[in-house]
Amino acid sequence: MKVAYNSCYGGFSLSAIGLTEYAKKKGIELTWYDRVSSNDGDRLSDKFVKVSGTPETYGFNTYPLVKDLGDSIGEKELNDSFYYPSFNGSELRADEDLIDVIETLGDAANGSCACLSIKEIPDGASFEITEYDGFEGVEPPRQSW
Repeated sequence: MKVAYNSCYGGFSLSAIGLTEYAKKKGIELTWYDRVSSNDGDRLSDKFVKVSGTPETYGFNTYPLVKDLGDSIGEKELNDSFYYPSFNGSELRADEDLIDVIETLGDAANGSCACLSIKEIPDGASFEITEYDGFEGVEPPRQSW
């Protein structure tokens, strides 16, 4: 069995292309939006503008949505359609689609401050993801009493 983990300080994350490919494997077509701030009189407001294709970078101002909501949207529409799979659970790190994306894309799958790696462990083995400052390891479960 293969398990994905982050092998550098920073944290586990997929790049925009990695997330787009992962979503496709799950049957989801992503539409990307960028935040654009504007000054409407006395207040600052945010709107979100559709990006053509998959962005090269994926940061705090770039958002993947599960549907195309047009060329420009507000924050409420963004929040209702935001796509963010959580890879926090150990079983999600063994997801075959996630493993395939990382193996196929290589370094292009790495998100910001990530160096995604695959560890092979015996099929059916229990494991947990350990972490310190985003640097992860794949370990046998700790015994508790």
